[in-house]
Amino acid sequence: MSNGQFEVVKLLLDTGMCDITRQNKTGCTVVMLASLVQINTESDRQIIKRLFQLGDINQQASLVITIALSVASFICSDCTCV
Repeated sequence: MSNGQFEVVKLLLDTGMCDITRQNKTGCTVVMLASLVQINTESDRQIIKRLFQLGDINQQASLVITIALSVASFICSDCTCV
């Protein structure tokens, strides 16, 4: 997600076969990483919105005590909300 491959994320979500609560080696989930990505189109916005609806925006990272909303507010305090 951090590289902005929205269509790939959409395809994976459509299959229903991916675990969006799974954490990477640093303890981040796809929802946390999605909060860092620049949204350029309405399609991108809808995919991020879907991720936020399906995922746990309050899930904490295992190595750092943080959640997706705090990551987003730290990185982009003036971004347009999803």
